[in-house]
Amino acid sequence: MHVAVLIGAAGCIMYLGFALYPELATGGDLNQSIYNASGNVSLDKGINRVYAAYDSDYTDDEFRWLAEHAGLLILHENYRDRIDFIKEVNPSIKLLCYKYPGVDRDWEAHGCGNYLWIDENHPEWFLLDRCGGRVIDPFNEKHSNLRVYLMDWGNDGWKQYAADHMLKSMSDAKWDGVFLDEIQLKVEERWAPNGVKGYEDDGRFKEAINDFLGYVYGKFQKEEKLLILNGCECIREEGCWASRLEVSDGLLDEGFVNMYGWGPDIWRSEEEWEMQVSDMELTAMKDKLYLAIAHNRGMNEKDMLYNLASFLMGVNNNKAFFYNAGPMMFSAGCCGRFIDGYREDYSVFGDIYDVALGYPLSGRYERDGVWQRDYSNGKVVVNPGSRPHPISLDETYIDHNGLEVDSITLEPHEGLILLKEK
Repeated sequence: MHVAVLIGAAGCIMYLGFALYPELATGGDLNQSIYNASGNVSLDKGINRVYAAYDSDYTDDEFRWLAEHAGLLILHENYRDRIDFIKEVNPSIKLLCYKYPGVDRDWEAHGCGNYLWIDENHPEWFLLDRCGGRVIDPFNEKHSNLRVYLMDWGNDGWKQYAADHMLKSMSDAKWDGVFLDEIQLKVEERWAPNGVKGYEDDGRFKEAINDFLGYVYGKFQKEEKLLILNGCECIREEGCWASRLEVSDGLLDEGFVNMYGWGPDIWRSEEEWEMQVSDMELTAMKDKLYLAIAHNRGMNEKDMLYNLASFLMGVNNNKAFFYNAGPMMFSAGCCGRFIDGYREDYSVFGDIYDVALGYPLSGRYERDGVWQRDYSNGKVVVNPGSRPHPISLDETYIDHNGLEVDSITLEPHEGLILLKEK
């Protein structure tokens, strides 16, 4: 896959990501850009959306809505009997089976194995703290009342068993692959305050995780199944995203440009924004899937435009998917009824999701203190910084309110999607 590089004159335009990923700087000239009508990416039909159905008792009407509005859907294994119905409604949809990379004591389908069988036959597969106790995921226990045990990533027996268990769970249904959640970055004090046996330093722990993922990915490739990882932890460590791409078919970032809902109401810093959009571009260069979940405070239009405009800065193929998560997603401790949140979000922002921007004419570039990107039917502008910036546009555009604009001031953490006059 080729990568377009935008090199500006007089220092006023800068293409992203060179410092983070030097491979993005290869290629060269505007006249040979991939961002043209050849069909690498087109937004004439709106934004690819990703949804997840984690709650129970969905009706046929709700599954039909999901199939009609999503390009990719993450489901728990207990919905395997609805796969044929979903694919009949939308034959092109990708369906991923949700898996936690451990073992749930009471709900086998949630994890990667049968707790009772492992407890009896292979207790050595469990991850142990330094006192010899089995390590439990506190988040699942607190928010979902699930007792989920972490496993020893470096144990060869567990590695082989987990890969086979996931493949078997997909064998008699038309799953396209697995979404593997909660991939740790290091030994966490919250679940092992005194550390864990066998992993005296984070380096060994990371190596064990990468070896596990590489083994599973190899098995999945042979069976032509997708392996998508939750990569949200990678914001904490430079190079993590790139290394995880090598052992998967793509990653999900569920804290794209902000973290509202999972913790304090915070926007990503300008440096973190840059890292996330660079990660998105690297994913496209590797021809892999990118799933972005951004968050929204109270169905706020300004939040939505900033989230989506940031996403549009990095879209370089048709393998990128987006979702703008509103407050209904977090209305019941952790997660409300997801389908209600999806419908609410689309009822408010459907016109923005379906905007016909066309195809990108360039990569993103920095001008007047903000990031800009040109599309065949419009322009996207984003200010991820902490100061307002007035900008003069290259022509008159139509904003989301239907007003003509030729100059604007972008406030901190503000983005706009502008359409050309017809």
